[in-house]
Amino acid sequence: MENVKDQLILNIKDMLKTQALLNAKTNGENYISSNPRTDKGKFIWYPMCMKAEAAELLDSIPWKHWKYNENEYDIDNIRIEIIDILHFVLSIHIDHAARMIQEDEEKLNEKTVIEYTDELLKFMEKEDDNTNYMELLFDNLESNVNNELKASQENLKKGMEPYIGYMHYIDQLLQFRVQGNIMCIRQLYELVFILYGLTILTENKDASNVTLEYMLKDVYNLYQAKLVLNQFRQDHGYNEGSYKKLWKLETGEEVEDNVFVTRFIAQRPTLIGGYTLEKHLDKYYKKQFIEE
Repeated sequence: MENVKDQLILNIKDMLKTQALLNAKTNGENYISSNPRTDKGKFIWYPMCMKAEAAELLDSIPWKHWKYNENEYDIDNIRIEIIDILHFVLSIHIDHAARMIQEDEEKLNEKTVIEYTDELLKFMEKEDDNTNYMELLFDNLESNVNNELKASQENLKKGMEPYIGYMHYIDQLLQFRVQGNIMCIRQLYELVFILYGLTILTENKDASNVTLEYMLKDVYNLYQAKLVLNQFRQDHGYNEGSYKKLWKLETGEEVEDNVFVTRFIAQRPTLIGGYTLEKHLDKYYKKQFIEE
């Protein structure tokens, strides 16, 4: 297996490419501009989208001091929210790169999000041009994540409640400001992996090997699965408001579609991402909402 940094770079490149395809389907291809809007005229501000997801994550942890008996952590939903945050981190990265590629704000929408992402990926592959960019983006990312998680694990063993850690890193997301330097994007990737690592430590504070290397596959696979769901939503009327988000399980329990996907792939990990998972979702959705 390649070293952790190389695998991380490969994963992020792949996620950037697939995220660009989803953004083009959701927003229209030329949404990147000085006044970014979808092809239906809705204003786009990805940092706020990311912060909204971070705020939703708070609802899955028992952080409210005025609710003394609240002590449940909805780990499945916390992980879903972290992956939703990752979707917007990738979108922020693409937008940031577009402004690096095209310095004239008025000409940003002359290229599509796919073209900007392709240029970013090509730039990342050129050894003679990308050294500084790649160093700023990836150097110290692994050590920063591992050091933060090691400190969190030590604090948990000393009796610190997990929600304090979540609150600390969520607060950093809420205070995030886009800057010209690529290091601000590295900070976002770090926070995503740190938060995901906290979900593992919440379940078992004595868990060993909670490192970036340990989490890479899980985060990547869950991102791919949620991407399939997001694309499925767009194909079934999410933008128009006709999509049904609450799905009824065979047990009669009604859950959101993302919980359905998380439970489904946990039992069938080989179906993460791709055509097979999409085909199953389509079959289930038609049976429940179209053929009924």
